[in-house]
Amino acid sequence: MRWANRIQLTADELKAIQAVIRSYSKSRYLVFGVGYDSPFWQELNSEGTTVFLEDNAQWLATVQARVPELQIEKVQYHTSRELWRTYLDDPQLLALSLPNGLDDQAWDVILVDAPAGHQDGNPGRMQSIYTASKLAGQAGRCDVFVHDCDREIELFCADRFLGRDRFVRQTGLLRHYSFQPNQPCR
Repeated sequence: MRWANRIQLTADELKAIQAVIRSYSKSRYLVFGVGYDSPFWQELNSEGTTVFLEDNAQWLATVQARVPELQIEKVQYHTSRELWRTYLDDPQLLALSLPNGLDDQAWDVILVDAPAGHQDGNPGRMQSIYTASKLAGQAGRCDVFVHDCDREIELFCADRFLGRDRFVRQTGLLRHYSFQPNQPCR
């Protein structure tokens, strides 16, 4: 794994997600964002299904050329980070169209680590978090992780859309939420 030294998640963050993926049999794992950690997730979940969602066409092509076995789907975000409070008044504006029927599938584990959300002009992660909440709510059991929760928008949207009552723990910048069967969706 020649990209391992460029993974941005810490070892503890990786271990937290790894433990949950391993708790499922043949996990269905959805990752918002493709990155240096993608080969790690693919290898870890080799018995299951791992799908990556990416909005940056150039980065998608770069990673796909280097690791062709990854299933990467192109998505398009229509939000702007600086308008995040506006979207809270009408969360339906955060609906994200997923390709190839991915929104009709039950996911066991979802990682929100994209799109870019560190400065104004970026899409921000409001759509990813909102979409993760809708996907998790239609599954029986689903664990959702949101990275970069040191940032106000990620933290606020994760608690709002995933639910403070579903919060499990925070490891570094990674927050874990757990959806259980028959638990109402927001």
